[in-house]
Amino acid sequence: MFKNNHFINAGEIEINRYGHKAVEKIENAMQPNDKGFYSISVDGGNYWTIGTSKGKYGEFAKFGDDFLSVNTYGYMWAKVGTAKEVVFLNAMKFIVDEMNAMNEERIAHLEELNED
Repeated sequence: MFKNNHFINAGEIEINRYGHKAVEKIENAMQPNDKGFYSISVDGGNYWTIGTSKGKYGEFAKFGDDFLSVNTYGYMWAKVGTAKEVVFLNAMKFIVDEMNAMNEERIAHLEELNED
């Protein structure tokens, strides 16, 4: 995926915003829709970017050794009850954990500045 004048390849995640609103957006994606699919935009605007690459069978995102399909609208998806569901949910949990860690680091830095 090409964004902000550089490539973000499959397996890379850029997190730009990590407040409660960003975490809520990720947590909402962890709920399946009425047809039994999980989905999230790989280009989360100002919040995140999940890197993708083009493969033999289309665009994909990579998490560890696993791959998730990305549809033509730019949404990574997985069906409930499949092995990809576990991969999708683990990826979302990883992103939430990273956002929370970045937020805690920011708070610790602000507290450190206030002590001075």
